[in-house]
Amino acid sequence: MKTQSDEQEEKRTRLDLENQSENSAEFAQILEKAKGKDIIFFDGVCGLCDRFVQFVLDHDGGHFYFAPLQSHLAEYVLARHGVDTKALNSVYLVRDALGPKERRYRRSEAALRIMGDCRGASRLLKGFLLMPTFLRDPGYNLVASVRYRLFGKRDACRIPAPQERDRFLDL
Repeated sequence: MKTQSDEQEEKRTRLDLENQSENSAEFAQILEKAKGKDIIFFDGVCGLCDRFVQFVLDHDGGHFYFAPLQSHLAEYVLARHGVDTKALNSVYLVRDALGPKERRYRRSEAALRIMGDCRGASRLLKGFLLMPTFLRDPGYNLVASVRYRLFGKRDACRIPAPQERDRFLDL
């Protein structure tokens, strides 16, 4: 004979399975949309990262797509490269995401490649890629270590404006 708590547990289990199924279908759509795109994975609660994303949105001509490091998409894509997305210490650029030529960049290399694909004077920053990583990344790491103090930390990711929404893959 089933008790009331058994029935409640069965109901919770059914609801969990239904939600997983809906989430799986939604995630499959996100993966399909992400395939072949150049995606910037950023810290969704970082004020500096938010400003960086805003700059790219204004200067990249619609080239890049975005997802916070706190998203399921980031966890899925970056895990393929051995990245733990719980460590929010870097921006990542994944070119041709989920495609045959998928390539991951991080820290200064990601930032410089992104800036190099933007319009305007920021393109000149791509020239710093000629400098060895061991010289570039200490500066990047210094800024990353103080970014919350200098630029603040949000409780959640910013909701993009309606005209930007289609470029954000998993919020």
